[in-house]
Amino acid sequence: MKKSDKTENKQVYLLPDGLIRLNVKLAGIDQESKEILQKYGNVKRGITISRDIIVPKEMPLRSLHYVLQRVFGFQDSHEHMFQIFISTIQKLTGDKMENLLNLRGVIIHQETEEEDFFTLDIPMFTGGNFNKWMKMQYTAPYSYEDDYLEDYYPPENEADDKKDQQDDYEDTNSKMPPFSPDDLYYIVEKVNPSGNESPTDRAIIEAADIDSILESAEHVKLTMHSLYYAVIPAACTADDPDVCTLQKVRLGDLSILDGFNATGCDLSQVIERLQIGDVLALSDDRLPHDENWDLINPLSGLVSPQIVTHEQIQAALEAGTEIDPHPFADVLKYVYDFGDGWSFYISGSRGYTDLIEQKAVSVAKAVKTVNRVLTKREPVLMAADGDMLIEDSGNVFGFAAIIKHLRLAPNAVVVENMNDDYQSSYRGDWKELYDEEDTDDNGMTRGENLEWAISQGWHRNDYTNYSLL
Repeated sequence: MKKSDKTENKQVYLLPDGLIRLNVKLAGIDQESKEILQKYGNVKRGITISRDIIVPKEMPLRSLHYVLQRVFGFQDSHEHMFQIFISTIQKLTGDKMENLLNLRGVIIHQETEEEDFFTLDIPMFTGGNFNKWMKMQYTAPYSYEDDYLEDYYPPENEADDKKDQQDDYEDTNSKMPPFSPDDLYYIVEKVNPSGNESPTDRAIIEAADIDSILESAEHVKLTMHSLYYAVIPAACTADDPDVCTLQKVRLGDLSILDGFNATGCDLSQVIERLQIGDVLALSDDRLPHDENWDLINPLSGLVSPQIVTHEQIQAALEAGTEIDPHPFADVLKYVYDFGDGWSFYISGSRGYTDLIEQKAVSVAKAVKTVNRVLTKREPVLMAADGDMLIEDSGNVFGFAAIIKHLRLAPNAVVVENMNDDYQSSYRGDWKELYDEEDTDDNGMTRGENLEWAISQGWHRNDYTNYSLL
């Protein structure tokens, strides 16, 4: 039988309409951490810790956050955000800042200050059973189902509105005014660049910073002061290696990377009231991976998303209608704890054929999982690869260092709750855990590291509990 015939006769496993299979994998893995995760972290199928979850397509990203906290073992103790990649933004906008600025309040957050990147109006845990509280956040019915224009408030008079916000910013120094496509900048380039990828060879500076010092000129001399440029009013010649040319441009006419350079902001955070089905473009029956277990772009061949313009938003507001975003991202990035910088890549599929082929889940269990999501409209963990993570362990590298030092065997069970006795729930030589000659770089024994991990809520083997959610 021909290979193509075999392929045609393979069983395909598709989800019913209204459900999405999400694959979420821990990013930032290098060769060393890959080997540690496979040896000590129970990673069996891939190269990194991952989870496959079946969710209703109407689940908003805000609810998905709590699902991810639960399936990876975090405690919701830090800030988070969902982002789209720069390459996605470039495709979505035709690599033009004006189009991106028109997407603020529609799919991208309007806030531009780093401290305002966090989702506002977040539910707060006030006591009781923490896991039950989290379940309430990711179980239907969901809020923010239809109002796609909630965050967009076009000013009646844009000039006056911007002036008012600028005055507020100067008074409180807490929030940057929104950028306008008509804001003016200078592209500054050295006449005789060094050839190195130096930040002093090219920069984009707000026009007012130069206009206020000297009249616009073809050649100026600049000096670098840590994070910003300053103009030196001096007589210059074009053959001077420190002399730059100036080109005055609108912010809206800049490319995406130049626009981010100009504003000092990465406008890539996705609004969390959006539903997963309106954000993530899906592959067919499986997630396509290459030999290194890297995701192959599932958007190949799919229709490009439509850019929502300022005029369309205004018309929708006047008509009292909503704008329904076309799925605009093939992969989402979920960032948790901006200090440790945990990063995860999220991709979606209409089916789970690859999980059946990998024997990650049985057909019977998969059917049971799908039926539960259909009837209860709540997410279910279908498959998992690798241990739960440890809160505040310092990203994947810190986590890998801890589990390498612990050297727990695959069958070593960590306590299920803080009140259990550590020794009775650990299979191995308990005394060896406290060998003072076997310490990590911080001088902690294996036993002390284990106790610390448990104090952070680490239930190592919870990933095998498919009723976790």
